[in-house]
Amino acid sequence: MKRHLIFVMLSILALPLCGSLPARGQGRFHPAAQMNRAERRQQRAAARMERRQMPAKWMSRLQQMTPAEQERFLENNRRFQGLPAWRQEEIRARLKQWNSLTPEQKQTLIRRAQILERMSPEERREIRQVILPAWQQLPPDRRQVLKEKLLQLRGLNDSEREKRLKDPAFEQGLSPQERNLLKELSKLRVGPGAGND
Repeated sequence: MKRHLIFVMLSILALPLCGSLPARGQGRFHPAAQMNRAERRQQRAAARMERRQMPAKWMSRLQQMTPAEQERFLENNRRFQGLPAWRQEEIRARLKQWNSLTPEQKQTLIRRAQILERMSPEERREIRQVILPAWQQLPPDRRQVLKEKLLQLRGLNDSEREKRLKDPAFEQGLSPQERNLLKELSKLRVGPGAGND
Protein backbone atom coordinates (compact mmCIF):
# COMPACT_ATOMS: atom_id res chain seq x y z
CA MET A 1 0.00 0.00 0.00
CA LYS A 2 2.77 2.46 0.95
CA ARG A 3 4.70 1.55 -2.21
CA HIS A 4 1.58 2.22 -4.30
CA LEU A 5 1.00 5.56 -2.57
CA ILE A 6 4.62 6.59 -3.13
CA PHE A 7 4.32 5.67 -6.83
CA VAL A 8 1.15 7.76 -7.18
CA MET A 9 2.76 10.74 -5.43
CA LEU A 10 5.86 10.52 -7.66
CA SER A 11 3.64 10.30 -10.74
CA ILE A 12 1.76 13.44 -9.73
CA LEU A 13 5.01 15.32 -9.02
CA ALA A 14 6.53 14.21 -12.34
CA LEU A 15 3.47 15.26 -14.38
CA PRO A 16 4.62 18.87 -15.00
CA LEU A 17 7.99 17.51 -16.18
CA CYS A 18 6.40 15.28 -18.80
CA GLY A 19 5.42 18.09 -21.15
CA SER A 20 1.94 18.23 -22.65
CA LEU A 21 -0.69 15.60 -22.05
CA PRO A 22 -2.14 13.57 -24.93
CA ALA A 23 -4.89 15.38 -26.82
CA ARG A 24 -8.43 14.74 -25.62
CA GLY A 25 -9.76 11.48 -27.03
CA GLN A 26 -6.30 10.00 -27.48
CA GLY A 27 -4.14 7.71 -25.43
CA ARG A 28 -4.89 6.86 -21.84
CA PHE A 29 -7.11 9.89 -21.24
CA HIS A 30 -9.75 8.71 -23.69
CA PRO A 31 -13.07 7.97 -21.86
CA ALA A 32 -13.04 4.36 -23.11
CA ALA A 33 -9.51 3.90 -21.77
CA GLN A 34 -10.59 5.36 -18.41
CA MET A 35 -13.58 3.01 -18.28
CA ASN A 36 -11.32 0.04 -18.95
CA ARG A 37 -8.96 1.18 -16.20
CA ALA A 38 -11.89 1.54 -13.81
CA GLU A 39 -13.15 -1.92 -14.72
CA ARG A 40 -9.67 -3.40 -14.27
CA ARG A 41 -9.36 -1.66 -10.89
CA GLN A 42 -12.73 -3.07 -9.84
CA GLN A 43 -11.73 -6.57 -10.98
CA ARG A 44 -8.45 -6.37 -9.03
CA ALA A 45 -10.33 -5.24 -5.90
CA ALA A 46 -12.79 -8.14 -6.28
CA ALA A 47 -9.91 -10.59 -6.71
CA ARG A 48 -8.20 -9.25 -3.56
CA MET A 49 -11.45 -9.60 -1.64
CA GLU A 50 -11.90 -13.17 -2.87
CA ARG A 51 -8.36 -14.12 -1.78
CA ARG A 52 -9.23 -12.96 1.74
CA GLN A 53 -12.24 -15.27 1.83
CA MET A 54 -12.11 -18.94 2.63
CA PRO A 55 -11.50 -20.78 -0.66
CA ALA A 56 -14.54 -22.78 -1.79
CA LYS A 57 -12.41 -25.91 -2.13
CA TRP A 58 -11.49 -25.63 1.54
CA MET A 59 -15.10 -25.44 2.63
CA SER A 60 -16.21 -28.44 0.57
CA ARG A 61 -13.22 -30.40 1.87
CA LEU A 62 -13.79 -29.33 5.48
CA GLN A 63 -17.48 -30.18 5.30
CA GLN A 64 -16.56 -33.80 4.58
CA MET A 65 -14.26 -34.06 7.62
CA THR A 66 -15.01 -34.85 11.23
CA PRO A 67 -14.70 -31.92 13.68
CA ALA A 68 -11.31 -33.26 14.88
CA GLU A 69 -10.02 -33.51 11.30
CA GLN A 70 -11.30 -30.00 10.59
CA GLU A 71 -9.41 -28.57 13.55
CA ARG A 72 -6.22 -30.41 12.58
CA PHE A 73 -6.52 -29.06 9.02
CA LEU A 74 -7.02 -25.48 10.24
CA GLU A 75 -4.13 -25.68 12.71
CA ASN A 76 -1.75 -26.90 9.98
CA ASN A 77 -2.88 -24.65 7.13
CA ARG A 78 -0.63 -21.60 6.63
CA ARG A 79 -3.20 -19.66 4.65
CA PHE A 80 -5.78 -20.09 7.40
CA GLN A 81 -3.22 -19.12 10.05
CA GLY A 82 -2.47 -15.96 8.04
CA LEU A 83 -6.08 -14.79 8.22
CA PRO A 84 -7.07 -12.17 10.82
CA ALA A 85 -8.25 -13.62 14.13
CA TRP A 86 -11.84 -12.41 13.59
CA ARG A 87 -11.96 -14.22 10.22
CA GLN A 88 -10.59 -17.44 11.74
CA GLU A 89 -13.27 -17.28 14.44
CA GLU A 90 -15.95 -16.67 11.83
CA ILE A 91 -14.83 -19.76 9.86
CA ARG A 92 -14.72 -21.89 13.00
CA ALA A 93 -18.22 -20.70 13.97
CA ARG A 94 -19.55 -21.62 10.53
CA LEU A 95 -17.98 -25.07 10.76
CA LYS A 96 -19.48 -25.55 14.23
CA GLN A 97 -22.88 -24.58 12.84
CA TRP A 98 -22.37 -26.97 9.89
CA ASN A 99 -21.42 -29.83 12.19
CA SER A 100 -24.63 -29.35 14.21
CA LEU A 101 -26.90 -29.81 11.16
CA THR A 102 -28.74 -33.01 10.30
CA PRO A 103 -27.73 -34.85 7.09
CA GLU A 104 -30.95 -33.58 5.41
CA GLN A 105 -30.18 -29.98 6.34
CA LYS A 106 -26.63 -30.38 5.02
CA GLN A 107 -27.96 -31.72 1.70
CA THR A 108 -30.34 -28.75 1.41
CA LEU A 109 -27.48 -26.32 1.95
CA ILE A 110 -25.22 -28.16 -0.51
CA ARG A 111 -27.95 -27.95 -3.18
CA ARG A 112 -28.37 -24.23 -2.53
CA ALA A 113 -24.61 -23.69 -2.75
CA GLN A 114 -24.56 -25.51 -6.10
CA ILE A 115 -27.35 -23.26 -7.36
CA LEU A 116 -25.45 -20.16 -6.21
CA GLU A 117 -22.26 -21.38 -7.93
CA ARG A 118 -24.10 -21.51 -11.26
CA MET A 119 -25.29 -17.91 -10.87
CA SER A 120 -23.56 -14.86 -12.23
CA PRO A 121 -21.94 -12.42 -9.78
CA GLU A 122 -24.82 -10.00 -10.44
CA GLU A 123 -27.41 -12.63 -9.51
CA ARG A 124 -25.51 -13.50 -6.31
CA ARG A 125 -25.27 -9.81 -5.44
CA GLU A 126 -29.04 -9.45 -5.92
CA ILE A 127 -29.63 -12.33 -3.54
CA ARG A 128 -27.35 -10.82 -0.88
CA GLN A 129 -28.55 -7.25 -1.29
CA VAL A 130 -32.25 -7.63 -2.21
CA ILE A 131 -33.76 -11.08 -1.70
CA LEU A 132 -32.14 -12.06 1.60
CA PRO A 133 -32.84 -8.69 3.30
CA ALA A 134 -36.46 -8.82 2.07
CA TRP A 135 -36.80 -12.33 3.53
CA GLN A 136 -35.27 -11.29 6.84
CA GLN A 137 -37.63 -8.30 7.14
CA LEU A 138 -40.71 -10.52 6.92
CA PRO A 139 -42.45 -11.33 10.20
CA PRO A 140 -42.09 -15.02 11.18
CA ASP A 141 -45.75 -15.81 10.37
CA ARG A 142 -45.35 -14.43 6.81
CA ARG A 143 -42.13 -16.41 6.35
CA GLN A 144 -44.05 -19.50 7.33
CA VAL A 145 -46.71 -18.76 4.69
CA LEU A 146 -44.01 -18.41 2.03
CA LYS A 147 -42.30 -21.60 3.23
CA GLU A 148 -45.58 -23.47 2.76
CA LYS A 149 -45.97 -22.02 -0.73
CA LEU A 150 -42.39 -23.02 -1.59
CA LEU A 151 -43.11 -26.52 -0.35
CA GLN A 152 -46.05 -26.70 -2.79
CA LEU A 153 -43.70 -25.69 -5.62
CA ARG A 154 -41.11 -28.31 -4.75
CA GLY A 155 -40.71 -30.98 -7.41
CA LEU A 156 -42.45 -29.02 -10.16
CA ASN A 157 -40.69 -28.44 -13.45
CA ASP A 158 -40.18 -24.87 -14.71
CA SER A 159 -43.41 -24.59 -16.69
CA GLU A 160 -45.55 -26.15 -13.92
CA ARG A 161 -43.94 -23.86 -11.36
CA GLU A 162 -44.53 -20.78 -13.53
CA LYS A 163 -48.17 -21.79 -14.07
CA ARG A 164 -48.69 -22.27 -10.32
CA LEU A 165 -47.06 -18.91 -9.53
CA LYS A 166 -49.51 -17.16 -11.89
CA ASP A 167 -52.55 -18.92 -10.42
CA PRO A 168 -54.66 -16.33 -8.52
CA ALA A 169 -55.75 -18.97 -6.00
CA PHE A 170 -52.10 -19.78 -5.22
CA GLU A 171 -51.22 -16.07 -4.83
CA GLN A 172 -54.27 -15.36 -2.66
CA GLY A 173 -53.37 -13.67 0.62
CA LEU A 174 -49.91 -12.58 -0.53
CA SER A 175 -48.84 -8.95 -0.79
CA PRO A 176 -47.16 -7.81 -4.03
CA GLN A 177 -43.80 -7.85 -2.21
CA GLU A 178 -44.41 -11.42 -1.00
CA ARG A 179 -45.39 -12.51 -4.52
CA ASN A 180 -42.16 -11.08 -5.91
CA LEU A 181 -40.12 -12.69 -3.15
CA LEU A 182 -41.84 -16.03 -3.67
CA LYS A 183 -41.10 -15.88 -7.40
CA GLU A 184 -37.42 -15.09 -6.77
CA LEU A 185 -37.09 -17.78 -4.10
CA SER A 186 -38.75 -20.35 -6.35
CA LYS A 187 -36.06 -19.70 -8.99
CA LEU A 188 -33.50 -20.73 -6.40
CA ARG A 189 -35.45 -23.95 -5.80
CA VAL A 190 -35.30 -23.43 -2.06
CA GLY A 191 -37.86 -24.75 0.31
CA PRO A 192 -38.31 -25.23 4.01
CA GLY A 193 -35.16 -26.44 5.70
CA ALA A 194 -31.95 -25.21 7.23
CA GLY A 195 -30.96 -21.65 6.79
CA ASN A 196 -34.38 -20.28 5.93
CA ASP A 197 -34.96 -18.44 9.17
